[in-house]
Amino acid sequence: MIGGIKAVVWTDVVQAMVMVFSVVLVGILGTFRLGGLGEVLRIADEGGRLDVNYTFDLSSRQTFWNTFATAMVNWTGYVGLNQSCVQRIVSLPSLGHARRSLIFFGIGFFVIMSFNCFTGIVMYARYHDCDPLTLGVVNKLDKIMPYFVQDIIGHLTGMPGIFISCVFSAALSTLSASINSLSGIVYFDYIKPHIHHTEHKANVIMKVFVFCSGIYCIFGGIVVEKFGSILQMVYSIGGISFGSVTGVFLLGMLVPRAHGRAAFWSVIVSIACMSYIVIGSWGRNHYDLMPTSTDNCPALNATEISKTSSIISLLSTTSATVQTAPLIEKEWSILDMSFAWYIAVGFLINCLVGLSLSFLLKPASDAKFDPKLLSPIVKQFIKYELTPAEELSELKVSKQTDRIKE
Repeated sequence: MIGGIKAVVWTDVVQAMVMVFSVVLVGILGTFRLGGLGEVLRIADEGGRLDVNYTFDLSSRQTFWNTFATAMVNWTGYVGLNQSCVQRIVSLPSLGHARRSLIFFGIGFFVIMSFNCFTGIVMYARYHDCDPLTLGVVNKLDKIMPYFVQDIIGHLTGMPGIFISCVFSAALSTLSASINSLSGIVYFDYIKPHIHHTEHKANVIMKVFVFCSGIYCIFGGIVVEKFGSILQMVYSIGGISFGSVTGVFLLGMLVPRAHGRAAFWSVIVSIACMSYIVIGSWGRNHYDLMPTSTDNCPALNATEISKTSSIISLLSTTSATVQTAPLIEKEWSILDMSFAWYIAVGFLINCLVGLSLSFLLKPASDAKFDPKLLSPIVKQFIKYELTPAEELSELKVSKQTDRIKE
C-alpha cells in the first residue's frame, strides 16, 4: 500500500493528467467549432487579444515587463523555496532525480500554461460578439470558464463534472499541503523551543493549528467571493510579503556577508513599504476592460430580445457619456503603480536594503556563517573555515538508542 508523500504526489499526478486532458480537449473542440485555428487567431487578432504591451508604464495593468518580472520572482520563490514544493524535491533519492523532476516540471508547466492561454483565446473567439457577462448569463468573470466548458463539452456525458471536480480537487490538495506545511513550520520554529517536546504533543498542536487554519480559510473564501477581481486581490496581498520572502532567501544564498540582522530589517522595510502602497492604492486604481460585443447574440424569445436591446442601449449611452467627458490629467503617484508590479517591487526593496545593511550593520556575536548554505555559483569564490554547528537533538537521541542496542 502506498502512503505518505507518495500518496500525495500520485494524487497530484492523476489530477494533473485529468486537468491537462480536459483543457486540451476543451481547446481543441472549441477550435473546431469555430472553424479552425486560423479563424480563432483571426478573431483574436482583430479584437486586440494577441497584442503585447511592451511599454514600460508602471501604471498599466499588464505589460510584458511587469508580467515577466513578477512571474520570475513568483515561480522562483514557489518552486525553489515553498515548503510544500521543496518537500517533494528533497524526498527524491538523489540530486540527479531532483534535477530531472524539475526539468519535467518545467516542460509540463510550459505545456499547461500554453494551453490555458490558448483556451482563453478560444473563449474570446467563441464569445467575441455575444459576451455572456454583459448579457448577465454569468455574473462574474471567474464563472466564464465553467460556462465555456459546459458549452463546448456539455454533450459529452460526465466531462464537465470531471473537469470542475479536478479543479476543486487540485485547489483543495494544494491548500491542504500548504496548511500542513505551515503547521509544521510554526510548531518547530516557534512553539517547540518553548515547550517540552513529545510526539503526541506535537501531533495535537499541529492538528489544532490545521483545524483553525481551515476555519480561517473558509471564512476567507466567503469574504473573497465579494471581491470583483480575485487576481488583483491575490497579487495585492501576496505583494506585501511574498517578494520579501523570496528576496531574503536569495540574499542568504547569494551574498556571503548577509547575516540575520540585515535579513530581519530588510524584510521589515519591504513589508512596511509594500503595505503602504497596497493599502493606499486599494480602491484607487481602476482598469478599463477590453471592449466586447453583444451584436450577434441568438435571440431565444422576445423577452431576451428586449433585455439584450436594453443592455446594448445602456452600454451605448454609457460609452457616449464616457467619450464626451473631459479628461483630467493628474500627477503620477507611487500609489498609481499597477498591482502586477507589487511582488517584483517588494523583492527589489528587500534585496537593496538587505545588501546595504549586510555591509553597514555588524552581525550578532553568535552569528554562524556556513558556506554549505550558499549557492554553488557563489560557493566556489568563498574560502573560510566551517563554523561548527550544533547537532539536532533528534540525531543525538537516535545515536544514543543505537549505542544501547549495540
